[in-house]
Amino acid sequence: MVLIRLARIFIVFFIFATFLAYVKSDILSLNNKYFNRHSQKISGLGLKSGLLALDPRDIQYKLRSSFKPFTNHDVHKRSTTSNSTAEAKNSEKQSATPVSGKSGSDLKIEVTKFDFINTENTDHVHLNWVGNSSTQRIFILMIKFDFSHGWIDVEQSLLWSSENYGETFQLRNFSKDSRISFMYTVPSNPRKILFTDMDKKMIYTTDDELIHNSSYPVPVEPDLIVPHPSDENKLLLYSYMEQKLFASENFAATWTLVAEGVLPDFYWGDPDFDHSADVVHMQVEGETPSQAIYKACLLPGCQHVSGDLDQVGPFVSGTLRIHKEYMFVQKENQNGSQTYLMVSYQRQPFRRAQFPTNEETSDFLILNLDDGQVFVAVHHKDTVNLYLSDVTGEYYVQSLENVFHEEKLDWFQIDFAEVKGLKWTFMANKLDNSDRSAPGFVQTYVSYDKGGNWAPLFVNKSCSKVKDCALLLELKDSFELDPMRSADTAPGIILAHGLLGQSRRDRAMTVFATRDGGATWKEAPFNNTCYLRILNHGSILAAIPDDSSSKIVHYSLDQGNNWQSQEFEENGLNIDWIGSEPGTSSLIQSIFGQKARGTPWRYVKLNMSTLLTRNCEDDDYEFWSPKDYNMDDSSSDCVLGKIVQYKRQKSDAICYNDKTLAAHIVNDTVCECTREDYECDFGYEKAGDACKRAAWFSDDFVPAECVDGGEYWKSQGYRKIPADVCIENDADKSKYAKKKADCPSAAPSGLSVSCGMKTIPLGKEVVFYLEQARGSKWNTNYTWDFGDKSKAVVVAGFKNASQQKYTFHTSGDLNIIVTAKNEKGEEKTVFPVNVQDRLSRLKVSAPWASVVGFDVNIFALPMSRAQLFPTELDNVHYLWSFGDEAFKSRPLLSWNSSMVHSYDKAGTFIIDIVASNSISSVSEQIPIRIFDTALTLEIRFEDTIGLYAVQNPMILSLFTQSLRLQIAQDLGINRDRLEAEMIRNQSAAYLFLFPTERKYETSVLEIKDKIIDQTKKGLLGFDLFGSHLNSKNLIKIISAKEVSVSPQDKKKSGPNLTPLYIAVPVLAIVIICSSVAMLIYFRRKRRAAGTRYTMFHAQDESDTMLDDEDVAPLNLDFTGGQGSRDDPLLDTGVSCLVMETGQGMSEDAAIC
Repeated sequence: MVLIRLARIFIVFFIFATFLAYVKSDILSLNNKYFNRHSQKISGLGLKSGLLALDPRDIQYKLRSSFKPFTNHDVHKRSTTSNSTAEAKNSEKQSATPVSGKSGSDLKIEVTKFDFINTENTDHVHLNWVGNSSTQRIFILMIKFDFSHGWIDVEQSLLWSSENYGETFQLRNFSKDSRISFMYTVPSNPRKILFTDMDKKMIYTTDDELIHNSSYPVPVEPDLIVPHPSDENKLLLYSYMEQKLFASENFAATWTLVAEGVLPDFYWGDPDFDHSADVVHMQVEGETPSQAIYKACLLPGCQHVSGDLDQVGPFVSGTLRIHKEYMFVQKENQNGSQTYLMVSYQRQPFRRAQFPTNEETSDFLILNLDDGQVFVAVHHKDTVNLYLSDVTGEYYVQSLENVFHEEKLDWFQIDFAEVKGLKWTFMANKLDNSDRSAPGFVQTYVSYDKGGNWAPLFVNKSCSKVKDCALLLELKDSFELDPMRSADTAPGIILAHGLLGQSRRDRAMTVFATRDGGATWKEAPFNNTCYLRILNHGSILAAIPDDSSSKIVHYSLDQGNNWQSQEFEENGLNIDWIGSEPGTSSLIQSIFGQKARGTPWRYVKLNMSTLLTRNCEDDDYEFWSPKDYNMDDSSSDCVLGKIVQYKRQKSDAICYNDKTLAAHIVNDTVCECTREDYECDFGYEKAGDACKRAAWFSDDFVPAECVDGGEYWKSQGYRKIPADVCIENDADKSKYAKKKADCPSAAPSGLSVSCGMKTIPLGKEVVFYLEQARGSKWNTNYTWDFGDKSKAVVVAGFKNASQQKYTFHTSGDLNIIVTAKNEKGEEKTVFPVNVQDRLSRLKVSAPWASVVGFDVNIFALPMSRAQLFPTELDNVHYLWSFGDEAFKSRPLLSWNSSMVHSYDKAGTFIIDIVASNSISSVSEQIPIRIFDTALTLEIRFEDTIGLYAVQNPMILSLFTQSLRLQIAQDLGINRDRLEAEMIRNQSAAYLFLFPTERKYETSVLEIKDKIIDQTKKGLLGFDLFGSHLNSKNLIKIISAKEVSVSPQDKKKSGPNLTPLYIAVPVLAIVIICSSVAMLIYFRRKRRAAGTRYTMFHAQDESDTMLDDEDVAPLNLDFTGGQGSRDDPLLDTGVSCLVMETGQGMSEDAAIC
């Protein structure tokens, strides 16, 4: 576990270092990027980290508008220059004068600059607008990170605030040594802000925009805070390191533990679909690192929320996504070869999503969930297709195939964008592979009806020649380019970088603008990659070049028809970030950057309101209705069953948009249904103007509604588009509506059994989950054979058979066989498990004493509650400490139950042994006395010793103890004067005679003489089972003589190489898995100084890395839970493989 944590820390360091060192460069050709990406595609690992679009964590940086609209008086009062003062950290003041550009007008942008002195070492900046329309406060948090300790620390933080919307800034402090890591605004009350100090485990709060503040300690490092969506006082607090989730109901004053073992994806409830908004949905650790379990509880107190959602069983960790009525997780089949999507609609039980191909699915990316329909991208081996669902999110039809994508280590990314301000308008970049001999040609496609119809994007509708008029746009956000920009408050206006025509290689990109949702585009007159912004409902479009020395801002006052420019920074600025306050009326652009790397940060405020000399009036607005320009008859204004009419600003009206008159919907008319309002249903494909049954679709397909048999609504090949609101007539219903039919009967197929672990505790009740992809369920009998010779369990119907609880009473490798059978056929699946008993105690066999330099044979015999544990079969590993190791050295890891060790000095030492299997661990300590010298006798036994298995560690221990005890009794001496060691492959043993410091004790020479004399007389012998001189069981000593035995190896025994053999492959696996985990779990810190040894957790036979006949399989526990031992963590500075293993197992039922 320590290796995993260290690897995670390394990955975090690498990511941050890369980010801080990254300098954006000009991209000469957008088309080159696509060609290179396609020809040098990276093979991904297929980790299920799709579904990224819905993560609610973005709320920590959500901003709220606070810009006050101008009145006419305000506009005329403002001057084109300003001379504002600023209070810097050392009370120095600066002023900034706007620089006149060549705009062709006397009106200039008002430019205000502010240099934050002594900030050149900070490397991370957060800017936040806070408050409501009555305030204009800006907070800027600057952070300097420290990586020198092996983890990420905040070395310095500076919090600046502006009370006058960026004219001046003042430095704020909570305490002398506070180091702020993040700041959060509360969405339900923008005046409330939280600041976290992870180093001191503190949270600072304010409910009045930092006029006053309070500080509160928190129980863990406050890595993440998620405010309640509607209650401003309720918060969730999460620690990545400890994986604990806490809740507060009094705005961080006090905290209560919600759950442990929580993974980072958790969500507040939605009162429209949950019992309460105070429900918390979460995923908690499963029994293996790659699996998670769904959990929901009601605050306060984390009361269990009843329902069937937890019946989904273990799923791929990190894939829980929740948005309104939909919930998603991803599951794998039992051999991990395929991933499938599970969906819950309106909190009903999860069902498997059905996609209309026979291709395997490996990952999913949710794109849009509006209007009762799921828009999803699905990764099929080498291709990505887009699909649209029915209202339940269960049945999907193809929308667009072969979408351009990039495969990452864990996931995939596509070029896809939703056009804001125009419902149902989407764009995607599609790869045309019609010519397989050449690289694919990428072109942007557009849909105006939520993916129903797609068509290539052209610069205008009068030109449809790909060679000259095809338009390729950059749609997604990246380090290279600003993404396509649109705004909810500016319907129809889009800004984007793009390339025109087919001959794109080595051509520079330019900026394109449209005001009709993409039907016609106009190219900007400058050849730069830019930061793009749409301001004040589209009254101003802005583009600031993205280079290492930005000086100019380009702007358009007529929605992209004409552009002007103005210089705002004489010597240029290396821009790191540009933003404008989210809101309907903002005309302020905030620029953050440095004159050069390593210089203080500069804030530049561009007040573009000076370009607008008047407020808009009624005559400055027009009525506009978007169309589906992909249709042959694009004259119809009806899209998805209704005509939407907007009132928006005319392109030639140069005026300020007051929010009371700004763009908004003024007419929303419903249309009568036509053929275009219906799409082909699941299992059908478009053929001309009709829908026909797809070749892959079988008449025996059994819908999920038939889980109980009976009747269902059978499709006629059509379904009304879920987002469509058209009015159906009787003829439409007769032609397109579903009709009742009897549920079909089909042979079951696609069986899969899942369980959170393949190593199961003996005697523990576990739960197995059954999935069936296809076939009938209501008339099928399911037979569960658990492979332990117990009577098979036969269950009628899938509902009763989908979960089976079972308790194993036989250990070993077992195969669970599930058979599904009905009148149409049968299907079987095999699920291998390893059942292990808990270790109850550890018996150690070792001599009580030995001599310096002689090998000491030590045997460890773990025992279960019922019997000895044969280590070759039950995957027990051992950690050995002999008491003479150097300070801070590591115990030896071994798969063998015996160890040979020699000591190089006299003294008393403690031998410490830990034995562990996948579900438990036990330990034992025994002392051993090492003497400098000893007199050695070689004694031989009669041949009857061959009747006893003295090579067995238990028999050997009993043998040597009985021999010592009997000789000591016969000679009348203390038994601690003797120790015996069998000679390998002989009926003989060495008998060591140790000196004593006690007075009046028999000397070593006297003991020797007595033993030799008694042996000659035939009087020495012993009974292994305690009946002294019983002729039946007597083992006689037939000879005894003094011998001079030299230590076989005076040098201390070398290190056990087994850890080295294990270390190399394990270390490689740890690094790979840790990198993957970092992309899901973000950042974790390591504070503990060492490693805990306990048990291996959730072991899987597939992880065997050494020969089966030599060692047991090895698996690593990535969970970091508490083990059954509380050994202090060892220092990690020594170069040795160290493993943290195990989690304690409770006596409660283990849910697999």
